[in-house]
Amino acid sequence: MNIALFNRKFLVSLTLILIVFGLSFLGWNYPNISPIIFWLSIATTLIIAWKRLDLALIILFVELIIGSKGYLFSWVYGNLTISIRLGLFLAVIAVWAVKYLIRGKVSFRSSKLFWPFIGFLAIYLWGILNAIFRHNVYKNIFFDANGYLYFGLIFVIYEAIKNKEQLLSLVQAVAAAIVGLGIKTMVLLVLFAGKFAFLPDIYRWVRDTRLDEITLISHNFYRVFNQSHVYSLFGTIIFLVILSLIGRKYLGKNYIPICLVFLSASLSLIISYSRSFWLSLAATFIIMLILFVKKYRFGTAKTIKYLIILILVVIAEAGFIVGLVYLPNLLKKGGSSFSLASLVEERLGDSEQAGLQSRWNLIEPMSRKIVHAPILGNGFGTEVKYRSEDPRIVAESGGWYSTYSFEWGYLDIILKIGLVGLALYLVFIWAIYKNGIKAYLNLDHDGRVIILALLLGLCALLITHLTTPYLNHPLGIGYLLICAVMFERLANINNGIIAKTS
Repeated sequence: MNIALFNRKFLVSLTLILIVFGLSFLGWNYPNISPIIFWLSIATTLIIAWKRLDLALIILFVELIIGSKGYLFSWVYGNLTISIRLGLFLAVIAVWAVKYLIRGKVSFRSSKLFWPFIGFLAIYLWGILNAIFRHNVYKNIFFDANGYLYFGLIFVIYEAIKNKEQLLSLVQAVAAAIVGLGIKTMVLLVLFAGKFAFLPDIYRWVRDTRLDEITLISHNFYRVFNQSHVYSLFGTIIFLVILSLIGRKYLGKNYIPICLVFLSASLSLIISYSRSFWLSLAATFIIMLILFVKKYRFGTAKTIKYLIILILVVIAEAGFIVGLVYLPNLLKKGGSSFSLASLVEERLGDSEQAGLQSRWNLIEPMSRKIVHAPILGNGFGTEVKYRSEDPRIVAESGGWYSTYSFEWGYLDIILKIGLVGLALYLVFIWAIYKNGIKAYLNLDHDGRVIILALLLGLCALLITHLTTPYLNHPLGIGYLLICAVMFERLANINNGIIAKTS
């Protein structure tokens, strides 16, 4: 590569990410320290944002990927808990407003995405007003509409990311975050498999900070899942495409690091045990394979060879995970352990079956609610009452449960902002896709591979949203913003991100 995709910046980013996990545990373990870490993080980001908006933006995206629901650190004021995600977001938005908005310097205005975005913004604001007119609960309106607030970063990202070097820095940080997420996932699997005596503290830390959900599958294997694993899905797809279409010869020194990112992402995806992610990966892989055959001339023999290699990789990864599960027992040699039965009572089979049935039970009452206002929606915070199969809810209320948060992503959008809202959102996403196609046509082979990989990641996001809502969550919105700025910037660059080195 002319500019190494993985260099010292990548290693520094990864090291800092692992330190952040350690500080999060420290802050949880010593509650008096947590507010200090919280405010130091905000103050540091403010200073960085004032001097280097691009670096502050990278901090936000790294937190987004490793922080799941955003509570790595938090500040409690009375009954109000402010997440570090919200604090960092407000800090960066404030700096952008002072340095650019007040002066009328808004780069995003010149983007081809500006008017499609304004159209979606208008229907989003209507969703809030409509909710108020319909007397929806204010608290529900706030928390429901809050997920879309991350779209505010579209103004910041267009101001901060303007050249190839800044794009590369963002890519390096995102890759480091995916690896850091993978390391944490595998470490948690090993710790829970070993049933170490200190595990109650670890479990309560990831539970209280909403970093992970730990669920027992068998006597020695635990599912480690968090919402951020959607970036493991993106990473698996993106780096698989790069490895498949560019290859070892032209990746040069980047081949091994890219392999490690791919393996970290794909291993996390297996350990997450998410049916939604696996379904999305399978559907996206079929699309990817069709493109390989049609566009990149994968013949029958090459396709069969390719599939065999991937099957062997999956088998090797499964073997590696089994090795991780049994490694602690080989090393402890009678060391202290304890039973996790009282700590993690829920088995995956039971909880997954109950969750799946509850999800299906949602469709009919959601559909009835949609019929009341199919065009412009019922507003944010609209509740639907349905029958849940969750044993805890069954015990408390006989199974009846009201919520404004739904797993069926597209139905959620239609219910809140109507068919018009969904149409305007899809118009905005289509505008991003068109920029991606333009960038694809404007770049060399290696650059086209990167664009194709990102587009397939976007396909995976759209498929995942069918059963797990991400287009109305900062995690999914964050990926949309990365694609938006990369496609538009690269559409005006005549050489690819990856150049040959040998």
